[in-house]
Amino acid sequence: MATDEMKSKFEGKWKLYKNENIDAFFSDVGVNFLVRKMIAAGSPTQTITINDDSVKIDVDAGFRKREDVIKLNVEEDKTTENGEPGKMMATYEDGKIKFVQTPNDPKSTVTTMIREREGEELVLVMIRHKNPEIVAKRWFKRL
Repeated sequence: MATDEMKSKFEGKWKLYKNENIDAFFSDVGVNFLVRKMIAAGSPTQTITINDDSVKIDVDAGFRKREDVIKLNVEEDKTTENGEPGKMMATYEDGKIKFVQTPNDPKSTVTTMIREREGEELVLVMIRHKNPEIVAKRWFKRL
């Protein structure tokens, strides 16, 4: 596992400065209009910590905080972004941290979140696997 590479690329505190297609993404997740507007207008921080075989991501949006800790390459029971029970799997491949959330309900939509570096920035690509797919992006700068 490339723990040192992951740490140098991703570990630290990051602040959001730009969104793309965020309203459509969270509308599909089922987030109500007012909360979607707060999400779009906010500048949350995320703190990423890498420990051996696990990734911890703390998101602080002011009005909402969330912490995810997941072992790499192990499928775990987790609650999805919209509160549904499901599974989550994290992998590190091609220099990217990839989280796949699979709801237990087969009628629900799988969500993939990919964190990658573009120069000095962290880009979070969020994909709702529907037909057609809904893709949103969030750009972060290191604090």
